[in-house]
Amino acid sequence: MRKGFIFAGLLITFALSYLFYRSCKRDTSVISPMHRVAIPDSSWIYGSINLQQIKKDIAWSALLNGDFNKIFKTDTNSNTLLKIVRSPNTYSINAQDNIQYFSVCKDSTFYKGLLFSIENDLALKRSFKSDSFTVNQKKIYSFRSNEGIWLYDSINLLFVSGRSDSLAACRFFTVKDTLPTAPSDANVDTLEFASDQTILISGNINTLFLPSAVKSPLLDSALVSFNVMSNDDLLDINWTYKGFLAAVLNQSSITHQNNEAALFCAGNFNATGLQQLLNKIPDLQQSYLKEKETIAPFLTAVDKNNLTLEFNGWKKIKSSYYASVLNDEFETVLQKKDSSIVEPIFKISLEQKNKTAAQNFLSYLQKEGLVSKGKQPFAVIYGNFDSELSLNSTNTLTVHNKHTSEWARTPGPHPLDAALLVTVNPASLKGLADSQIKNADLFQAVEKYKQISSILLHVKKENNQLTGNIKIKFAGESHPLIELVKVLKNSGQ
Repeated sequence: MRKGFIFAGLLITFALSYLFYRSCKRDTSVISPMHRVAIPDSSWIYGSINLQQIKKDIAWSALLNGDFNKIFKTDTNSNTLLKIVRSPNTYSINAQDNIQYFSVCKDSTFYKGLLFSIENDLALKRSFKSDSFTVNQKKIYSFRSNEGIWLYDSINLLFVSGRSDSLAACRFFTVKDTLPTAPSDANVDTLEFASDQTILISGNINTLFLPSAVKSPLLDSALVSFNVMSNDDLLDINWTYKGFLAAVLNQSSITHQNNEAALFCAGNFNATGLQQLLNKIPDLQQSYLKEKETIAPFLTAVDKNNLTLEFNGWKKIKSSYYASVLNDEFETVLQKKDSSIVEPIFKISLEQKNKTAAQNFLSYLQKEGLVSKGKQPFAVIYGNFDSELSLNSTNTLTVHNKHTSEWARTPGPHPLDAALLVTVNPASLKGLADSQIKNADLFQAVEKYKQISSILLHVKKENNQLTGNIKIKFAGESHPLIELVKVLKNSGQ
């Protein structure tokens, strides 16, 4: 009797252990070095896609049958990538919350890649006629589709788009024992991203390897990490930035927030960082060196002081004047004429540390003939439209269009800690119905982004890096990621 209990106990223990092993196999399986797949460390972007969460949040038909295909230059009828991504279980794809992607753009080389973890390669062998290679004493299988090259073993499935040489793509399966000390096209160990059901996409951008067509001095040798959060209402992105632009901003407390303005921007800037920024851009560097004595007082005034910009669009200003003309009798007479000009609706406010600093900067502006003397408000002489400057009791200098004083007073409920705050509300943009404005190039640019209903950018500075969040609401009813694709498609036209 006792032996029966012992045997039953061992049997149950073995069964539970086996079930526990099977349930944990997906998450705890260890990939040995010979089975690892590496990505080039010269990737300008690499990250992880939570395919499992995307399937829950977004309709496959909307995401995969539309612009997704254009990314990989294929069509719906012959889309192998679409077939595999739609049915990951069919092809034994596991770890669907951590599908890795990368892209390389170096000289004439440009390709994109997706790396899947698979449980076995049986379904792939049955579905696709594959060739085999032997690399470092391990067998790799390969087949080609319209989108690119596919390589796999019993653990990894790698898709590489834009590569014509499958032998070159095989090098991703050749992982070196030591990592290179300098960026190159050599292999590095695949990076793992934490599984989190609140994150749709995680990524890193190394601007050192950005495509030359989009690289600018402002993005020189910076590292950006970002997470696209799972949010059905808006595009919600958390990010971290490490680069020289961090020196431009200071952490501050922003007290005034105008949520009703078409554009509201508030920041606290560092003069030394701004000088570095000017020296980074060749065109600005030449101007800065020529006008250094003129620019220096402005940098001093801005240094570590809150600067606010508010913009509400454009307003048509009508005016009448009398001109001397010759009548039919060749007599000089005064004739009334009507004219109209389009002026921006704006307000710029710059806080100063104390009354002395504010008065000194105002005196400099008057000395240089940029603003009038006498009683305030002072007329701004520089510029081709009427604007004026005033200095209030809080030592804040304010410049605004004198024809527009109807500014919404919407202070924030409490001071906001931020290095930079930007809000964009296109619905508040005035003047777009006017024919003079509608025919302008700027209006055409605004039209491309009419699907966006609001943008909020909140930036904080921590030590030598910036962290922030951007929230974008769209006017459409599709998922925010789908709406983003539409906006990018319009802006690229």
